[in-house]
Amino acid sequence: MKAKFYDEANGGFWQSVHTQNLILKVKEDYDGAVPSGNSVAALALLRLGKITDRKEYTDMAEKTLMLFSEK
Repeated sequence: MKAKFYDEANGGFWQSVHTQNLILKVKEDYDGAVPSGNSVAALALLRLGKITDRKEYTDMAEKTLMLFSEK
């Protein structure tokens, strides 16, 4: 998930795998009836970081949450 979708520079997860053929890359930020991929990823990373005691996971989750809290 990190290697294919995570934006190291700004945080958050891209909607699709990195490729040169896309006109527009999107990070979903809206939670409707179905939660966005970024919400699910952030929650999973927070849980995983707590279970494994690996700060890199909680840092990724926090960076994602900070990115979308500014909107």
